[in-house]
Amino acid sequence: MSVEATITVEVLGLIVSFPGRNESVALTHGVTGELERWRIATDFGVPEGTLPVTTVRTEADLASHLRTLPGSRLTVGRFRLPRIRDLYRQIYWPPSQRVGDLLRERASFLIQDPSAQLPGLEFDEMEGLDMRAIWEPIWSIHPAAQSFPDLSAPERCYRPPWPMPKKP
Repeated sequence: MSVEATITVEVLGLIVSFPGRNESVALTHGVTGELERWRIATDFGVPEGTLPVTTVRTEADLASHLRTLPGSRLTVGRFRLPRIRDLYRQIYWPPSQRVGDLLRERASFLIQDPSAQLPGLEFDEMEGLDMRAIWEPIWSIHPAAQSFPDLSAPERCYRPPWPMPKKP
């Protein structure tokens, strides 16, 4: 017996921009005008509050967006996020421990009252709008947590490559 499946995956780019200070000093040869030394100093503090997120769907969208940014730009890089957004279940996949506990709570409610009508899952209610949820530890009973224990241990969980402000 064989099983065949077709999956469509949409990859999005999420861009977070915040201002910083930039100072550029160049030393050129007085006669030839040739660049001899160049120094750049930048300062990006840890941003406070909410940051705007721009979504791009193609490389052309990304290039177009980057051209619109004023001043000098520093691109830190492209980072694969440790979760994908499951549009059917309205959660990040694999689920975090926090969301797994919410799902377990809903399931136990249905076990106690099988005739209960629960409202559908809403992404904003399950995950919220704070992107830090993407880096929460994976639900400990999920196979991904069993295969990759570092992804389910809060103290060893994958962290983004920038400082994370504390949640309020």
